Amino acid sequence: MLLDFVDRCAREIESHGRKVISWGGEYRPDEKRKPPPGLIVSEFTDDLEIARISRDAGYPAWVYDPNPGLEHLFLPYLYREKKGKDVIGCLENSRRRISKAASSGLFDGMVSTSWDDSGLHNQVWMMHFINAAEYSWNGHAPELNEFIDRYFANYYGSDAVDLKELWGLFNGGAYYYMDTFERKVWHWGDVGKTHLPDLPRGDAIEYDPYWNRRYKTMIERSREQLKAMSRASEICRRNRELGVKHTYDFEVFGAIADLITHTARTYITLSDLENTITKAHRQHFVSHPAAYAAMEEATQLIERNLEEREQVFDHLVSVWEKTRLPKGLSTPQKQYFHRQDRAHHFANRRADMTYLIYDEQLLGLEDYVEQLRRYMAWYKETYTGPTW
Repeated sequence: MLLDFVDRCAREIESHGRKVISWGGEYRPDEKRKPPPGLIVSEFTDDLEIARISRDAGYPAWVYDPNPGLEHLFLPYLYREKKGKDVIGCLENSRRRISKAASSGLFDGMVSTSWDDSGLHNQVWMMHFINAAEYSWNGHAPELNEFIDRYFANYYGSDAVDLKELWGLFNGGAYYYMDTFERKVWHWGDVGKTHLPDLPRGDAIEYDPYWNRRYKTMIERSREQLKAMSRASEICRRNRELGVKHTYDFEVFGAIADLITHTARTYITLSDLENTITKAHRQHFVSHPAAYAAMEEATQLIERNLEEREQVFDHLVSVWEKTRLPKGLSTPQKQYFHRQDRAHHFANRRADMTYLIYDEQLLGLEDYVEQLRRYMAWYKETYTGPTW
């Protein structure tokens, strides 16, 4: 059925003088049904014999550059996390595949894809595209580290500073971002979810102090990311000040750093929130006004976090939309259609760019602070008196 479909499409397209590249429907000598003549075959395998057979049968072969990944915010250029270990990044993975193909002389071209499942900004992909082009033109050189240095110097100019460090910071920051809240639950099917600290209840500000214990590792990782993203933001600012080429990239990267920073601060805020409720619980037995003041401090923690979320998100959208149409844009002639598909495409969680903060929205901090305020009103009314 696939070859029937490819054949129908190919004949129609070729009738208009176009060439057709097939992703799927490759030539196989042991199959009776053959692809349409002249079809360009995009090979998914490192098996050079298949490319040789395809060419001998009259089908031009193009090598497929491995998709760099479905990671969020930034690509795993320098390394990829797999089963708790760091493995080669997408640059090296592409270099190995394309170099082998280019050196063989069996391929007429190369297909480099950018599966935008995670909604990355287009500027994040530039190094991937140029890396693929480099090794498809010359399968023998340069070495990967030489390519990275040359890319930074050519693309951003000789004045650009600390870019390999910046790439490493975002490589790690993206994996941290993916591990937060429900992102890997929804996108990857992993088990795990971040809950909110327990709300106070009863007449003695009772609560279950589980949060800091349960999320100890994420709190530690968040503190590390605050330092890492502070450094990333500093590098972005420095390169903007230097007026390097493609300065807009560093606006995009700075907005990404801000989003990861806010994500980390949210975990720290939730940690502080539980600690503040703990303080309110203890003060209940010492001073009712002090207990109430601690709960007021808790509401302020949440409100500051919600305000920061809005500011960071609005800034990110304004920066990204300098070079791309708004996600979910409708026109008078055509309304934007959105429906979550059967595949786990992270950026399709929402019809607009709120897919980047949807997990924070799912936390329900707005409802949490309203419930806390209602408890505080009851507490104040109940314990007003001479000691207040």
